[in-house]
Amino acid sequence: MNAKYLIIAVVAVGASRLVAQPLGANASKPETMLKVAEAKIAEKDYYNALDWYEKYYDKTKDKGMAFNIGELHYSLRDYVKAELWFQRAIDREKKTKKVEHPEALFYYGRVLKMNEKYEDAMAALEDYIAMSTDTVKLALAKNELLGAKMTYAMKENARLTVAPLGGKINTTNAEYSPSYSNGTLYFAAYRNTGPIVLNGKEGDYHSKVYQSKKLEGGAWSDAKALSDVVNRPGIDQGNVSVNAKGDVMYFTRTALSGNVLNESKIFYSIKGGDGEWGAANEVKGVNGEFLAKQPCVGELFGKDVLFFVSNMPGSNGFDIYYATRIDNGNFELPVNLGTPINTVGEEETPYYRDGKLYFSSTGHPGIGGFDVFVSSWNGSAWSAPKNMGKGINSPADDEYFTVDSEGNGFVVSNRVGTKSLKSKTCCDDIFGVNMEPIKADLSALALEGTKPLKGVDFQLIEMTGGKPGNTDKQTVDTYTSDLGLNKSYMVIANKKGFYADTVSFNTVNLAQSVTIEKKLHLKPLPPPPPPPVVVVPKPKPKIRTVTRNEKIKIDNIYYAYNDHRIIYDEAKKALDYLYDIMAKYPDMVIELGSHTDSRGNDDYNMKLSQKRAESARQYLLDKGIAAARIKAQGYGESQIINQCKNGVKCTDEEHQQNRRTEFKILSGPTEIQITEQEKG
Repeated sequence: MNAKYLIIAVVAVGASRLVAQPLGANASKPETMLKVAEAKIAEKDYYNALDWYEKYYDKTKDKGMAFNIGELHYSLRDYVKAELWFQRAIDREKKTKKVEHPEALFYYGRVLKMNEKYEDAMAALEDYIAMSTDTVKLALAKNELLGAKMTYAMKENARLTVAPLGGKINTTNAEYSPSYSNGTLYFAAYRNTGPIVLNGKEGDYHSKVYQSKKLEGGAWSDAKALSDVVNRPGIDQGNVSVNAKGDVMYFTRTALSGNVLNESKIFYSIKGGDGEWGAANEVKGVNGEFLAKQPCVGELFGKDVLFFVSNMPGSNGFDIYYATRIDNGNFELPVNLGTPINTVGEEETPYYRDGKLYFSSTGHPGIGGFDVFVSSWNGSAWSAPKNMGKGINSPADDEYFTVDSEGNGFVVSNRVGTKSLKSKTCCDDIFGVNMEPIKADLSALALEGTKPLKGVDFQLIEMTGGKPGNTDKQTVDTYTSDLGLNKSYMVIANKKGFYADTVSFNTVNLAQSVTIEKKLHLKPLPPPPPPPVVVVPKPKPKIRTVTRNEKIKIDNIYYAYNDHRIIYDEAKKALDYLYDIMAKYPDMVIELGSHTDSRGNDDYNMKLSQKRAESARQYLLDKGIAAARIKAQGYGESQIINQCKNGVKCTDEEHQQNRRTEFKILSGPTEIQITEQEKG
């Protein structure tokens, strides 16, 4: 017995047990209890069958019923109680040394795994593999064992958050098949909370298609059932799937026999221009004398297809099929996806996006019951399915996985933490799957040895095909920048006085957010060589010829204010220069004249200039020049050489031109050659 999802209608509805008709006084007899339990099994009324089996066991302590009770708890998804009853069945067989239910070890190992007791599960599965002759369950047991071992190596995805949606979506009943389109979440659910009688007419216990709008902040609006054109009264609607445009909806209409799915067909509805869903019509080409469920639109070989699940002839239990679309509501004959998708286990809830098929399976190694897997289409074949890992998968059943381009979506699960009332894992809730986006950034530092450098010129260059592209430049102590994903980069660090350094890196195939830290090492440039010694030749002295009676100005003869004495070194050097000339020409007689500017009294200036001329003459006499060779003459302000005469306002520089000492040849040579005196 495997009633998973076949008994969803009963598992989902309120807390009240299904009730049977009164049996009168015979109801307390063990044989009556056993007959009623077996009758309920025949009617596929599993909840009441479990109720009567447990009453029978309480009355008789007949451990021969342990396997039957365990199987019913397993089918009704109470894994804790199923483990207890399978353990009792196995202990009884060990005690009696009579194997009545060899599959008990298989189911025991499976529920141990679903209760996260992986070590015990592996031991039970290994025992089953050692003694089993059932080829199908043997293959499944080997996969269960691989899945249990795989769990230890599987790490949590730190970027992933999986949490149940709020009370506007999830209730104590079952919610499943989420399909998100254009801000609206469509899903199937049971909303009845009253008692249910399978063969009676009390209450509306059927599954319906609901919709809820996503509000600002991530909350959801109150879920509202779609109109009767989709939700046909008196029948179960479910497995809703809306296409990407949001204008075509596929869903199923089902019928139960007791708690078992007896009929399931795929329908579709088209949204009109008024935003309302149109009449439901049966999809042609995929329905038949078999169960067809869980439709999903996709693409194969460049054509629109409908993926769905069926147990049609040729299937191993439930397999995933596809049918190529002809037009609205019409499809070609279904094709089994085959290996590596379908297995001897159960494959369900396909979802296709961008060349990838997501689905749930019990036939591939998983960490729980139904696990979510993904396979990629390369244009001609499917890749080996890959387990989606912890978080998306749990020890319980995880199905109806959907995802958008950012890695966000939904998954349906009966994992611990749902709003189930009958048991911790009886009923499904819809969980939101949120993947924190991968981000990359750079932190670069330039070092001289181990010492960080400051004020470094950084360049971040995006490389495309080995050629530089976008470039960012900053002069900073530490360079930081956001990076794009799946890109190649080069960083250059430069600083005056140092050799530059370069590092390259990329952000290809990052599995998580990361700060890439780079250290660039700058080595000092060697000191520059000393400049070459340039010997500048001393310029040749400028010689000029002076004739008799030509006045020659002697520069650098300065006196203290209102003083006539020769006290400055510059004045002495200038008179030494004149001495050298007179020594060169011993027969030369000169007049040594001194002049003042126009400022001051004329008579005073005349006397001051005479004294200064006499002072200069005396300096030469002291050096050995004969007195007869020098005539000292003061001119005062009588020979002004510019405009700065009395009453004319002039600058100090202009007055200075008039404060001069000159000499001229009176007798002796008619002309002489002199070296131009250097001005101080």
